[in-house]
Amino acid sequence: CSNEVGYVLYSSIDNITYDYETQTAANTTSYAATGLLPGTVYYWKIYAVTEGALSTALSGSQSTTAAGTVISIRTGNWNNTTTWDCGCIPNATDDVTIANTHTVTVNTTAACNILTIGQGSSGILRIGNNGASRSVTANSNIIINAGATFDVATGSNTTHQLTAGGNITNNGTLNFAPDANSFCNVTFTKSGNQTISGTAATNNFHFLTLSMGTSI
Repeated sequence: CSNEVGYVLYSSIDNITYDYETQTAANTTSYAATGLLPGTVYYWKIYAVTEGALSTALSGSQSTTAAGTVISIRTGNWNNTTTWDCGCIPNATDDVTIANTHTVTVNTTAACNILTIGQGSSGILRIGNNGASRSVTANSNIIINAGATFDVATGSNTTHQLTAGGNITNNGTLNFAPDANSFCNVTFTKSGNQTISGTAATNNFHFLTLSMGTSI
């Protein structure tokens, strides 16, 4: 295209539902995408924009690098490096597992990719350590294994926030309203379908919000 005024980029992780990414200036030859999920194939469509029209799309795909793996090695706070086998604090590109027998307390703003609680018999992830509101973001799936618990600290007396970019599978206990004043609200953010499933007897949610991009 020789008369473009810019380029429009759309991205997708299923090659079906595409979301608007950005518009660049004319003659742009590269774009650095940020905030992508690890270990994920991204599909792209690029259109040249002219006065009142779009070109035929140029399509392609690219995989991002695999996520890191972080496992708890003791009971402790999320932001304590001694809680984790990496000697670090997990970030949004890490797959995080709370091991059996450990209780990890979210006492900060926490982020990860895949979140797995328990390894089949126990393990607790608890949001809140005082009256401060805390947030957890899982960019991909959340898995609560048998015997494990994902809950809110009783007596925290505030509303916390969980942002879920994937599915929630609960085969243990999920309790986001343990008393009359301590809650965790959940926002689903994937542009496409998400599910809550599992064999658990306790799925105690507070408020659920759908914020699913351009997907209806």
